[in-house]
Amino acid sequence: MIKFLDILKESDDNIFIPRGSKEEKDKVLIRRTNDKIQEYIRNGFKGDLDLRGSPIQFLPRNLTKVGGDLILMYSQIEKLPDNFTVNGTLDLDSCKNLQSLPNGLKVKGSLDLRDTNITFLPSDLEFGTNLKLMRSQIEKLPDNLIVNGDLWLDYCENIQSLPNGLKVKDTLDLRNTNITFLPTDIQVGKNLILMYTPIEKLPDNFTVNGALDLDSCENLTSLPNGLKVKDVLDLRYTNITSLPSDLEVGGDLILKNTPIADMRSEDQIRYMVPGVKGNFKL
Repeated sequence: MIKFLDILKESDDNIFIPRGSKEEKDKVLIRRTNDKIQEYIRNGFKGDLDLRGSPIQFLPRNLTKVGGDLILMYSQIEKLPDNFTVNGTLDLDSCKNLQSLPNGLKVKGSLDLRDTNITFLPSDLEFGTNLKLMRSQIEKLPDNLIVNGDLWLDYCENIQSLPNGLKVKDTLDLRNTNITFLPTDIQVGKNLILMYTPIEKLPDNFTVNGALDLDSCENLTSLPNGLKVKDVLDLRYTNITSLPSDLEVGGDLILKNTPIADMRSEDQIRYMVPGVKGNFKL
């Protein structure tokens, strides 16, 4: 793995950083970083390329791909080349200067866009597993987006709705977003986390193949017909006053600090919703 910090450590490079301004120091580091990238290219694009914390703003045109992970977290990168391929993970965590992704970007591993100023994703974006967007400025996701791992959107305050055709193989984390409803055709393979959102309703005949966390969703007053939750259903600090009789819960049903828990006994609630297999927590 080639690491940006190695640029400062390798004694055989005879690195000299002048006692000048930050701009002068950055020029030296950028030149040395580009030298390392060219060495990586000459070696056949093999392995990981670690440029974390680098002042580099653009990648050279002849860097068309990375054979392993490309780590640019905390760098000054502003733009990636069009039709760029990363065979591992692309880590752009805290790249504050990055406002958009290029056309034709292919990432075979996870794509990490935490704490960036990305507002949208290109429609032809390809990535392999997880998509990390937490605390980013994302406003919109492409229609028919398929995530073959986890999708993290927690603390993305600019996003108010999800696209049609969204499919998430594993966990979908929407906590502390401004989502008020879900598309009717959404699919979630494992856990769905909606805690601390203004969610008002869920789709009818909705299935969550893991846990459903609605803790502190104060705008939620009812659940849809046909809701199936394979694991825990957490309704703490919601304003749920009733439950659909066909509700199915494979784990525990948590009703602490809800109106229905104040109005009904555990036996009454259990009679109302016989499809709960776990414990009732009032």
